Amino acid sequence: MKPDSNYNQGMKPLVYSVKEAAENSMGWTRDGFNIAYYQGARKRRNFAYGGSSSGIGSLNTASTATSSFNGVGAAANCNGYGPVYYALTFEVMFKHDDDSVFFAHCYPFTYSDQVEFLERVCTYDNKEKVRKTVLCKSLAGNDVDMLIVTNFTSDPLEISVRKSIILTSRVHPGETNASWIMKGVIDFLVSEDAHAQFLRNTFVFKIIPMLNPDGVIVGNYRCSLMGQDLNRQWIGSSSKFHPINYHTKLMMKRTLESRDIFFFCDFHGHSIGRNVFMFGNNQTKASERNKEKIFPTLFGENLDMFSFDDCSFLVQKSKESTARIVMWKEFQLVNSFTLEVSFLGPNRGEASGLHFNMTHLERVGAAFCRTLVDYVENPERVACVYNELKTRYPTGNCPGFLAARPSNQYNNKTDEEKDF
Repeated sequence: MKPDSNYNQGMKPLVYSVKEAAENSMGWTRDGFNIAYYQGARKRRNFAYGGSSSGIGSLNTASTATSSFNGVGAAANCNGYGPVYYALTFEVMFKHDDDSVFFAHCYPFTYSDQVEFLERVCTYDNKEKVRKTVLCKSLAGNDVDMLIVTNFTSDPLEISVRKSIILTSRVHPGETNASWIMKGVIDFLVSEDAHAQFLRNTFVFKIIPMLNPDGVIVGNYRCSLMGQDLNRQWIGSSSKFHPINYHTKLMMKRTLESRDIFFFCDFHGHSIGRNVFMFGNNQTKASERNKEKIFPTLFGENLDMFSFDDCSFLVQKSKESTARIVMWKEFQLVNSFTLEVSFLGPNRGEASGLHFNMTHLERVGAAFCRTLVDYVENPERVACVYNELKTRYPTGNCPGFLAARPSNQYNNKTDEEKDF
């Protein structure tokens, strides 16, 4: 479990009252007082990290359902117990008697919400902009939908030379804020905005809005139906145990047979950091050094909630099986990123000090798309940013989020405890 949390920085849980909704049209609101997130006395039995020699971990029990289990063994104390649990406590004053009240970590976005949203987007009227297919079936047999967005009315030869952009979300089921950002991206891409039309005329988008539908359906926070963190299963993904990882990479390999891949990004929520920020990969080739920092810099110019200072471009061994590093290495993508958004909110810009709401998150998605336009359509600005980055980071090293965190709060955390 994580030793720190946005709850210690002022975050409040979300509350939904059935009576408030009926009487005052009130939806999800932030509420609570005496909020504390702290280390508990109870320790986790070592078997909670269980896993066979094949690396496939056991299912979580009810008592470990909220743990960030990833099937990777961790050092245990000699008494057979591993790391400790952490607890969240808070108090709420209920406004009505005989009410039904729900609590949430972030604004819900269920599998049913996803299905209904895609049905609204993938209509006959939008057939020239977006089409839906099924990437594969999940372990539980649920559809893993993929959207293809481009201008389908173009000449086939013109479509064939367009580069592809791959976007994914919700590999961690509890990070619902990632789905709200993805909703903002999709709504923008199928809109009549001139920038959206430019993107459809320039690229073929392949979007997997929910990488872990089974985890979403059963209510897991981080893991799959097998109790594994799927963002640690991108190397040698098993078609039997990790079908979505396997078929996502297969889709990308087949995409490369007909067109180049220009950009990859996996959307996440972050339970410790503030603002919106990105994780990228420091380039090993001197000729490409700092190119991975161009898009995040432009993003910061388009969105005051985005913080370049919170970005990190370290390539750590403990992260070598995450999506952004695997896609960078296996597909030679300079632009391979994790987009992170705080569960709390920004400490910069007009919304500084506020909690992120659904409108904020959808705005992040739209700003992401507009930044793609700037990246492609404004070569003079890109060249200027690149020159500034080369001057600022001559060796390519950028301290970023990881170095900025106090060592005892972040750098010493186990791989399991980190968010991305």
